[in-house]
Amino acid sequence: MPENQDIIKKQKKEQRRLTKLLRDTGTPPERIKLLEEIIQNVSFMHAKLEETREAIVGEKITVTYDNGGGQTGIRENPAFKAYEALWKTYMTGMTRIIEEMPKKEADAAVYKKGEPMTVLDMIKAKKART
Repeated sequence: MPENQDIIKKQKKEQRRLTKLLRDTGTPPERIKLLEEIIQNVSFMHAKLEETREAIVGEKITVTYDNGGGQTGIRENPAFKAYEALWKTYMTGMTRIIEEMPKKEADAAVYKKGEPMTVLDMIKAKKART
């Protein structure tokens, strides 16, 4: 039961962080209200990704299997497969949240410390400043 409480605690913390980010970037309150369910699910996935990452850190990417009928081999570790699926869904949710931010603020939230991610973005940012 304590593990569940830890996940809930992490989820609530991430929910507050995302909601604050939306507010701080000027996202209208009615849009934030419409995003509540997405924020809740993305926050849950964030907490589960953290937990899963900790659980699989020492695991191998592939595992051997034996089906019992003489069939053996190597397959992708199911834990990594689950992590990958969760990560893709998380990124889809985060993309949706970022899309609801005003354009300028969304760019600032995506770029680390305001630095553009590509050379083209760097050129555009430099032209915008001059």
